[in-house]
Amino acid sequence: MTISKQLRQEKRQARRDLSPIIQRQHAKQVLNQLKKQIFFRKSRHIALYLASDGELNPNEIARFARKYHKKLYLPVLHPFKPYHLWFCEWNQSPLKLNRFKILEPNSRNNPPISLIHLDLLFIPLTVFDQNHHRMGMGCGYYDRTLTSIRSHPLRPRFIGLAHACQATEQINPQPWDIPLDQIITELT
Repeated sequence: MTISKQLRQEKRQARRDLSPIIQRQHAKQVLNQLKKQIFFRKSRHIALYLASDGELNPNEIARFARKYHKKLYLPVLHPFKPYHLWFCEWNQSPLKLNRFKILEPNSRNNPPISLIHLDLLFIPLTVFDQNHHRMGMGCGYYDRTLTSIRSHPLRPRFIGLAHACQATEQINPQPWDIPLDQIITELT
């Protein structure tokens, strides 16, 4: 087993071991931090994800954002480009299960938004370090998707959401890894 794979497994288990009460508490603490951020208050188009496997749940963020009439978007597996994502509006339309059994908007009814029209992109992660490097699940969906806009002046702010227990001292990023602008946990 590689070091990366072992680290992913350890941090996934650490987040899974958090009780539902602690999970909800962390999500509320993250929202409270975001409420203080001007970039969050000014944002109108926000992409997030539906949490699974102990990921920090952005549902509190979504509820707050909807209250202030912000538009929300969820990742959708790209139908033509393997290992890429689209982001489609998360509205009243029913969600469907993708091949990984993850709910997503139906892209037939909901055309994807251009990434440069998003203000914020909340990204799940498995492991992170103090230099804003992240490790996801290992398939590279977000890295491949964001490569095309990584240096674009109008790109959204890339924000990782995590529990503090997912931190590690240092990640040695690969050239294709996209660093985050910020990582928010219950402690930061």
